[in-house]
Amino acid sequence: MVLSQTCGYPYRSVLREKVNLVGTPDYGLEGCPAGYYHSVFIVRADSQVKDIRDLAGARMAYNDTHSQSGFHGPHAFAEEQGIELLFNVETGAHRASALAVYEGRAQTAALDAVTWRNLVRFEEFAPTLRVVARTWPVPGLPLICARRFEASIIAEAFENGLAQLDAEFKQDLGIVGFVRMQPEDYSSAAFLP
Repeated sequence: MVLSQTCGYPYRSVLREKVNLVGTPDYGLEGCPAGYYHSVFIVRADSQVKDIRDLAGARMAYNDTHSQSGFHGPHAFAEEQGIELLFNVETGAHRASALAVYEGRAQTAALDAVTWRNLVRFEEFAPTLRVVARTWPVPGLPLICARRFEASIIAEAFENGLAQLDAEFKQDLGIVGFVRMQPEDYSSAAFLP
């Protein structure tokens, strides 16, 4: 595997000792340091929910139990707020979680902010949803390579390739830069407030 991308949770829980960390794209998300992202809690636009505390006991759609942005991050954030969410509508994908809220099968879902930005941009149902809370920023989805490859060479190639993309294509990707993260950036402590 020359280059792949994984979620932060599997990287820190399973893959960290098996792969090399290359870095992470920077999506230029408001309120996040370069190379970081956060999750957004969404509800239907016509919902009476005003903030995260109103979601106590709510039916929550989630993509997968191995997801930082759809499961672990929102769970830790809600716990810090002193509320319990009922993660009981497994969907398999962030878009499917948003659809579950839109269709009324769930009262809320947490999506990574990059996916939310793309849904707002491309999906007709997105205006029927709104954000009620955001988790704290955490390191972005890591780009990884097999142990036999030199991560710094792949990082340099990624940076060079990104620099050669025209502005319109970069905008379509939503990538504004690249950050050479270190494995310790993905320690469990980095994912807590």
